[in-house]
Amino acid sequence: MAMPTSPDRPGPQAREATPPGSEAGWAARRVYFPELDGLRAVAIALVYIFHDRNLDLLGLIMRTLGLIVSITLDPLLELLGLGTIGFRLPSLVGTLRDNGWIGVQIFFVLSGYLIATLLLRERSRYGRVDLRAFWIRRLLRIWPLYYLLILICWGLMPLIRGALGLDIRMWSPESLAQLPYFMLFLGNWSMGFQGPVPSDSAGVLWSICVEEQFYLFVPLLIAWVGPKSRVALVILMMAVAIAARYALAMSEANPLLLRFNTIVHLDTLLAGVTLALVTHRLPNLGRAGPWIARGVVLLGVVVVLTVPLARGGPWRQAIDYVLIWGWGIALVAWAASARDPWTAVLRRPTLVWLGKISFGLYLFHEIALGIAGWLGFALRSIPDMGTVMVLASPALTVGLASLSYYAFERPFLRLKDRWTRVPSRPIEHTPTRVDDQDHPSPCPATFERSAGVSGEPPRPA
Repeated sequence: MAMPTSPDRPGPQAREATPPGSEAGWAARRVYFPELDGLRAVAIALVYIFHDRNLDLLGLIMRTLGLIVSITLDPLLELLGLGTIGFRLPSLVGTLRDNGWIGVQIFFVLSGYLIATLLLRERSRYGRVDLRAFWIRRLLRIWPLYYLLILICWGLMPLIRGALGLDIRMWSPESLAQLPYFMLFLGNWSMGFQGPVPSDSAGVLWSICVEEQFYLFVPLLIAWVGPKSRVALVILMMAVAIAARYALAMSEANPLLLRFNTIVHLDTLLAGVTLALVTHRLPNLGRAGPWIARGVVLLGVVVVLTVPLARGGPWRQAIDYVLIWGWGIALVAWAASARDPWTAVLRRPTLVWLGKISFGLYLFHEIALGIAGWLGFALRSIPDMGTVMVLASPALTVGLASLSYYAFERPFLRLKDRWTRVPSRPIEHTPTRVDDQDHPSPCPATFERSAGVSGEPPRPA
């Protein structure tokens, strides 16, 4: 769909005539941040430990770490007259696990930021946004695996459970009644009004539904709305989301709507859009001192480890989400800036690779937890089988996600190339870092950077 030239950027002909290293060259560059893939890996780890309450990998890790500290470090601390700390480490498990749900909120901020950045680059380069191409790219990224999981949850798994003599929960009338809503990416609303589906493996699809609904209107915001009106509209929608969350918490009529409906998560998604708008207009903002970003990021880590979030009265329900997406903005800005050498930890090849397959990690982790939990129960007479299943579950999650990415998702991702106007993560090869001094730009922070491994959510994603 052809749109008029952006009022805040030069037209496409003028931009193409500018020399290399200018804003036109900046707009055409690949939008890929290996550090954000690493952040995706951290987010999926939070979600995993939130759902892993029965097998309790986190508890096993912290108990083991506490034992090691008690043997090695605590004696030295006692000699120095300081208190021991080994016994305290397992106590961190409860709060961290309870706050693990914020991993989905980090995914939301990431999605808003990356999608808006791509759209703003496209409009800057071409003077318009190709809406059809955008939606086709999203379709190719999300629909194949999303509908595969629906087929697994409503088709394959009930057959397997029936063969094993287990109850076929997903074929109950209540669950089948929700299937049409999930087919139309409205499952989050169905869960909000009718209750969660009986399988956690299908329940994770609610956040994908939220993001798909978000993808319907966010390109219109960039394509059809001028820069000043765009900012005002984003602020208004974020305020509406916060007010809606407070009103639902006050009413206490349906707590599920407070958790699953799209409107209450809109400010988190738009927080990422806001960051993209700010960095697009003020590209040198990332040059601020790294210690400020480090301080905000570390403060957020302390809060996540010690303070149960979104618990309590209506104000906590409404405002804690603001604190979460505020921390999410700081995390994304810190990771994407590449100004702080500390962000190198997010460029570790393993983290980047896990971020690349994070869509599959998110959609398959509940299936892996269910399989490991059932095997642990079925083989409970074998010594230490429970511990084996605790360790096998994350390995199975990674295995399923890897198989999904390389054997199923990647062919669809290759099809995205013909609809791509501003390239993002490479599918087949490793990107190379662009040196800021060699390639002067008003926005060096958004140049392609290498992590040693190529790396695309929910996940989205």
